[in-house]
Amino acid sequence: MMEPVESKNDVPEREWKVAQALLSQHPPSNPAILLNTARWWYMNGRGGNDPAYRYAVRWLDYTSNGNFGSGGGDDTELFADLREYLVELSDEEEVEA
Repeated sequence: MMEPVESKNDVPEREWKVAQALLSQHPPSNPAILLNTARWWYMNGRGGNDPAYRYAVRWLDYTSNGNFGSGGGDDTELFADLREYLVELSDEEEVEA
């Protein structure tokens, strides 16, 4: 198994941009893009515990089924985890959404 990504430089530009876009006010809703991004982060990140993977899957569930918010506070935590993870990988104080 590959080592998890350690910095933004380890992430292809497309996957990084989609992960950033998930933090924006208008995140992507195309299921194919979300599935591809989730797959990449799962395979190259921290597996099922990868924040980008988890949030992409959660957002995909929402865009497909309208289930966002049914996880209670978990949705807010996933969003915060994704933001923190991208900041950590980019070695910056804030991540552009």
